[in-house]
Amino acid sequence: MRVKELRCASRAPLTLPLSPKGRGEMTFARRRMPMKTKRGTSNMTLEERVQLLEEIEAIKKMKAEYVLACDERRWDDAMRYFTAKPVVDFGRFGRFVTWDEVVTFFEVTMPKTIAFTIHRLCNPIIEVKGKTAKGIWYCEIPSTHIPTNKAILQQGTYEDDYVKEGNQWKHKVLKLTYTYITEYGEGWVKQPWAFPQVPKD
Repeated sequence: MRVKELRCASRAPLTLPLSPKGRGEMTFARRRMPMKTKRGTSNMTLEERVQLLEEIEAIKKMKAEYVLACDERRWDDAMRYFTAKPVVDFGRFGRFVTWDEVVTFFEVTMPKTIAFTIHRLCNPIIEVKGKTAKGIWYCEIPSTHIPTNKAILQQGTYEDDYVKEGNQWKHKVLKLTYTYITEYGEGWVKQPWAFPQVPKD
């Protein structure tokens, strides 16, 4: 197997091993890390630390409720977790910059493209600053691709911006950068991209 060098210190994308026949490769884009606060938690009061942990847990709960609504195809509920002017970037599935565009994607495009999903989220890194926050999550999504009627596995990284409106955290920016979308039985080395993109209507 041919292997390309992983240069972690550089700004170039990281490239995973190629298949024996060189059929495709996967790249990891350099991640946008969350904001760095000037004041560390060691200088915070106990009350401030508890409040920070409560905000982080509230964001985790919001994200979990959002992906559950998506998995259960409750699109109206899913939209509750966005601000009035969201920016949603699903990579190969499209980028949407208005409320109506996001609604159209969920209610029109998704029912024709993906019939089944189970979002598995892990490794959250969440930084809170007042009423705003940033988050990075790994995500793995077993799915059914409607046009081909095949089981696929999606994997990528969420890079989110959050805003607290009243007592509710919401997505201001949701970006999912895919690492691979592969068919079961093929795998990400042989087939990192099961299909190029969602066809335009």
